[in-house]
Amino acid sequence: MVDRALINYIKDGLSKGYSKEELKKILLENGWSIKEAMEALSIVSRMPVQQKTGTQTQQPQRKLAVTSLTTIERDRLVPFMKAALNKEIDREDIKFALIKKGWPEDKVMEAFRLVDIEKEEAMQKPVEYGQYKPESGFEFDPKRIMSYILSFILMTLVIGATVSLLMYVIAITEYKVIDPNTGSLVKGACLEEKCADMKRHAFMEIGLHPDATDRGNLWTAIIIGAVSALIILLAFIFVSFRTALLWVVNLLYFMFICYIAYLWIRFNYITLG
Repeated sequence: MVDRALINYIKDGLSKGYSKEELKKILLENGWSIKEAMEALSIVSRMPVQQKTGTQTQQPQRKLAVTSLTTIERDRLVPFMKAALNKEIDREDIKFALIKKGWPEDKVMEAFRLVDIEKEEAMQKPVEYGQYKPESGFEFDPKRIMSYILSFILMTLVIGATVSLLMYVIAITEYKVIDPNTGSLVKGACLEEKCADMKRHAFMEIGLHPDATDRGNLWTAIIIGAVSALIILLAFIFVSFRTALLWVVNLLYFMFICYIAYLWIRFNYITLG
């Protein structure tokens, strides 16, 4: 399906005196494929020609930028809001932060109105011919990409370490030794001072002990951390409800920590008595 914006661009160019060949050349030089350009030109040529009238087309009425804000208030609020919105911070969060800082709610909402007017006027500006490029849907921002990479590494380490902690607690709770007095297996007991044998067993199970030959559980924890971090990061990038997403992720992580704490408390106060 041909991009509607491309069709409108060609129609506008033809109305300003550009030939089809000139428009085709401009589109090819700015990233459009020959197929897209030819399809759009073909659709435009089949469209009925609109007859010019003696009266000019009425332009949409612009919103008045009259504001109750003083110059100082406008110069402080509007740039701050633009910078926050460019960082994709939710409007409600911006509003809450400004009100918390002492700004009246009516002035905050008025500043939002001015920001919207400026944005609408910027979108209505005509595109310079020779500079119209297809929207890629992705803007390369080195700082943002670096922040995503660091966030991925940090989340991988945190989630991987938490999974390893769960494995450690499970290994401790399932540790069994032979009672030297009865010769039977006893769960939740240890033979060495400060339960060094129990701790050594747990680290061997995870794969963190220097003498461990099987480090499968360690790699499992790292993979779980990496996959979970990737899913969270992709969801954060592509969804619009980011604040709600962060709350859900934090809640799930808190519940995971509570489960580990429950296993540890149960082992210490129920199994050991």
